[in-house]
Amino acid sequence: MITCFVHGVTTIKRVTHKNLRWKKIRKLYPRQWLLLEAIKAHTEAETRILDQLSVIDTFTDSQKAMKEYTEIYHKMPERELYVLHTDRDII
Repeated sequence: MITCFVHGVTTIKRVTHKNLRWKKIRKLYPRQWLLLEAIKAHTEAETRILDQLSVIDTFTDSQKAMKEYTEIYHKMPERELYVLHTDRDII
């Protein structure tokens, strides 16, 4: 189970892997910023639980990742997106 607070929602630009858990994503994309979409998620006690994630894109720095996030969010705000770095053990 992956926990995290909700940051926002948006659309997919490019999906490289679907329906992954954070542990596997960290192994596939070490030391990178990722734009992710929650494919399956729910809320428990005001904490967002991300059950399955999809990697949309990878970035070398957070500013580029956030720029892409913002662009996609303005086009389709109904998608649940996150920008995270794979150095984080737990989200």
